[in-house]
Amino acid sequence: MTDDRRSAGAPTLEDVARAAGVSRATVSRVVNGVRNVDPAIQEAVR
Repeated sequence: MTDDRRSAGAPTLEDVARAAGVSRATVSRVVNGVRNVDPAIQEAVR
């Protein structure tokens, strides 16, 4: 997938992580509903 197509679609885990100031793994945990993520971080990701 090219960067052009990716930028036109939904944000990637990396995009969200960069915007929230967290790791891709943390974004994945929030998206998948893992409960051991600090609520403040969950809010930043959402």
